[in-house]
Amino acid sequence: MKVRAYRNLTKNCWSIIDAKSGRLMFHCDEVVLQFCKLIVREPGRQRVLQEKRKNVHAFVEGFLTSKQSWRNLNGNMGIRILYNPYRMNCFQWSISQLPAKESQMCLLGEDGRLYGAPYLEAIELGYLSKPTPSLPRTF
Repeated sequence: MKVRAYRNLTKNCWSIIDAKSGRLMFHCDEVVLQFCKLIVREPGRQRVLQEKRKNVHAFVEGFLTSKQSWRNLNGNMGIRILYNPYRMNCFQWSISQLPAKESQMCLLGEDGRLYGAPYLEAIELGYLSKPTPSLPRTF
């Protein structure tokens, strides 16, 4: 199921909403998504800059998966992804400061930090091909 996740600063957790309907599904301390897009809505960011008050305008969109998938992919290690609306206009990889627009998998941690397993750079260098998400089987 495709969802969007953002950090809920009021409840100090992650809020998960259905990407299609926009309805809140649940709150959680930690979640793993795969085939992620990291999205910043520029009008919302501009509102933050003008009002000096945070609002929901940046989120991770992807498919829910298990934490075991994260461990299997990269041994529970990921690259931290940063976003600060006052300093940058998009998510960035912490080690390279390059824009982070996609990630093969993201761990939205209980400490409020976002970690990603990048594939975009590897694709550009020809090291791997981009996987396509498989739809869940229905019985």
